[in-house]
Amino acid sequence: MQLPSKSLGRSFVLARGVPIIVAIILLVAPTPLHAQASAGQVYKSQINTVNRGIGGNAAKGTAEFRITGDELLITVNAEGLSPDMMHLMHVHGFADGKKAACATMRADTHKDGIVDVIEAMSVNGPEIIPLNKNPQDINIKSPTYPKSSKQGTLQYSTKIPLKGLQQNMQKKFGLAALNLENMVINIHGVDKKAKLPASVKSEMKLPAYQTVPVACGQIKRAQP
Repeated sequence: MQLPSKSLGRSFVLARGVPIIVAIILLVAPTPLHAQASAGQVYKSQINTVNRGIGGNAAKGTAEFRITGDELLITVNAEGLSPDMMHLMHVHGFADGKKAACATMRADTHKDGIVDVIEAMSVNGPEIIPLNKNPQDINIKSPTYPKSSKQGTLQYSTKIPLKGLQQNMQKKFGLAALNLENMVINIHGVDKKAKLPASVKSEMKLPAYQTVPVACGQIKRAQP
């Protein structure tokens, strides 16, 4: 039963003509800031190229997030990546519930022709879920991210406990629930030989070629 937040007044007149006011109070349950992902839900993402051509970058792909019971199955397939190298991949978002978006060249505040990882965060937020060996641990700086093939393709699939992930999201970011529809997926990394301007910034004390965004996709609710 839903209870209201507004009161609606209605007048009734008794037989002697004396009006009385009967207040009907309707309380509406507030909508939570972060919608809770639940069992049976499926989310998908079409991942498109960011910083096209840098170091031969033409990365693109797809991602799926499928919730079954207390498990989250994450699958990513990508191509056009710099070959034979580890690629950082993350789900990005904002702790305050703001909707994240993929960065465009408008985010290039340094005007060097490249959207670096710091510039991209202004629109897609920080890394929330690392797509490495154990995403639920939220260990962003990890050596267990997937590696591309010699053909520049990448296949990643893992199943993780949803409860453990949410507990760590709450602890590290203050996120009470997983709201994938407000998030994006980013793939990072170009060839080490790529000529990047000195103005291209990085993070986690990693060289810029490892953190520069190469592909991004908005995460959307799909049919199971």
